[in-house]
Amino acid sequence: ALEFPCLFAEPSIRPTTMVRSHRGNGHWSSHPFNVELLQSDLLPLVSSGEGHGALFVSRAGTNRASKCAVEVESIAREAGYRVVRLHEIPWREQLAEFAGAHRVVAQHGAGLANLVMCSANTEVVELMDPSYASPLYSLLSEQLNLAYRRIVANLDNVGPWRRALQQ
Repeated sequence: ALEFPCLFAEPSIRPTTMVRSHRGNGHWSSHPFNVELLQSDLLPLVSSGEGHGALFVSRAGTNRASKCAVEVESIAREAGYRVVRLHEIPWREQLAEFAGAHRVVAQHGAGLANLVMCSANTEVVELMDPSYASPLYSLLSEQLNLAYRRIVANLDNVGPWRRALQQ
């Protein structure tokens, strides 16, 4: 008889779980109730405290990282950002990082689903490649009253990252 080991993992937030109701304008977004439900379930999981300030979400160390990812991490640190690699930290720490941030700079991706933890008026700068432009996190930011900005550019060039990291 074959034995199958059990895999236990903490739950995760995926953009697909956020995208449930149609807005009627050709784009999909989450119903405000879904966002409120997520926040009410998740906010108690993180301790309230002083914010971390500016947060830079890096993909360095992954196969989806830009060619200049490590250099951009250095630039972000020099600019006063707390640099996190979400793929290296536990889920609850990810929630806490976003809950404590007043500014988030990140490349488009599933990690931005953690924006549900941000306070109203948190600044969000999302970078994305011109070959893939999705409105998902701009719509989520609108629902959460976040100050959202998008930069569409070649992300293997350090220039767009420098612009995004300017405060």
